[in-house]
Amino acid sequence: MLEHGFDVHPIPDGKIHRFRGPDDKNRNGWYVFHGDHGAFGNWRTMGNSHIPWSNRGDLSTTELTVLQTKISAAKRKREQEDKARHDKVAKQAATLWEEATLCIGHTYLNRKGVQSHGLRVCGIHLMVPMYLDGKLWSLQKIAPDGTKRFLTGGKVSGCYYPIGKPRERLWLAEGYATAATLHELTGDAVACCFNADNLAKVATTLYRKLPGIRITVGADNDKTGLESASRAAAIAGGKFIYPEFDDGDTGTDWNDFAAAYGRKFTREAIRG
Repeated sequence: MLEHGFDVHPIPDGKIHRFRGPDDKNRNGWYVFHGDHGAFGNWRTMGNSHIPWSNRGDLSTTELTVLQTKISAAKRKREQEDKARHDKVAKQAATLWEEATLCIGHTYLNRKGVQSHGLRVCGIHLMVPMYLDGKLWSLQKIAPDGTKRFLTGGKVSGCYYPIGKPRERLWLAEGYATAATLHELTGDAVACCFNADNLAKVATTLYRKLPGIRITVGADNDKTGLESASRAAAIAGGKFIYPEFDDGDTGTDWNDFAAAYGRKFTREAIRG
């Protein structure tokens, strides 16, 4: 478990225990330990896979069956808890969105040089809705200084914010400013996916929902961004493009590129 970054002290009681893994806001890590054998995993980073262990070599068929039964029961319980929490936050998001006012200007948008494409404001925060299957699940709140926060406990996985109506090509991008930049420069529809992990999930959803449309990922030029964009593009049968900065220039995404080199040059770079 330590080799996988899980710094916990297992209790050998044969019960499923959950814990927070590295950079984990929820208890997605889990283990079951019988003293001389057990298993562990992380639903966020490892999905349904898990790692069994025994100090006696291979586990017996009975031991494997018992472990799998406990793991399956824990997974069902977690899914039920997640659904209840997500449903509760979705109601909160709907209320906040209804009370928010249409955005006609915001410090963050001004600094990024992009427009509000249907966003709203609540107090000092810019509100970006997070949809999946036509339902509002949560909100991303962006402060004037650019600090971003999701509603605590809300659904993030697979959610996106659509800008524009899909025609021949649809873009995927991580953050709102990048998504807005791509839409304003190309006129194409763009799905703001909120983070790199969501690119592949949104690509899967929209590829099935919009068969025949050409999907391009506007990738962030960093390790996580490029790897995630590559996976998303492969899923959608499309391609990904990323900005290349001159030596000494800072930035990672297409909004940074437009700020550094201008919109005309950025438009040409995207077309190329």
